[in-house]
Amino acid sequence: MTFMQSRNNYTVTRKCVLDETVLRNNRLLIQDETTPASAAYNMLRTQVLRAMDKIQARTLGIISARSGEGRTTTAINLALSLARERNHTALLVDLDFNNPCIKKYMGIDGDGSVLAVLEHKDAVENVLINPGIPGLTLLVGDDRVSDSSDILSDPKTQELIAQLKSRYDSRIIIFDLPAALEKDDAIAFLPYLDAVLVVVDDGKTLQEDLAKLASLIDAQKIIGTLLNRQR
Repeated sequence: MTFMQSRNNYTVTRKCVLDETVLRNNRLLIQDETTPASAAYNMLRTQVLRAMDKIQARTLGIISARSGEGRTTTAINLALSLARERNHTALLVDLDFNNPCIKKYMGIDGDGSVLAVLEHKDAVENVLINPGIPGLTLLVGDDRVSDSSDILSDPKTQELIAQLKSRYDSRIIIFDLPAALEKDDAIAFLPYLDAVLVVVDDGKTLQEDLAKLASLIDAQKIIGTLLNRQR
């Protein structure tokens, strides 16, 4: 496989170099940067790890009620922060087949798609990406499909998750999921997850949307709520 015992050895995984200007423009963390945003995500990382450890969780879905509430930014920055933590590694997976953004937000080019893996058209080791950051691996794509909820609820998706979890005990797998109240994709995928983090946009997320979202998720899986863009 690709990720060896050392956090720095990527012998097969395709590598890329991130442009720090692109990251900053998209409100993403820069390696070794000391800022209030970096400190905030490190605090979030610690809280997430503690909450997941209590329920022995390895997979975490980042979810929001509607689009544009900060879900993808949160997923990427949490993965970047986790990669800095010496005792864990992070795998970030883009499962928003309605609007896949991770490649665009991080300025990543090239082929390779999580959808190809789910459809058994390619092996997972062929599409993993290391973005030049020790401890971080990406499984992304730019596919938009109409039957995305069927794909996410298919047993092949569960097989992929089991495969990813079995490789490294210290790895936290973060899934960027579609907006839960706009299509049924995220809800179809939730049974496969160990834990869920709900992203709420201060001043944008409606109270009734949040209540409806909460009613669709197993309360025992919700490890917390992140208030984004607090005014």
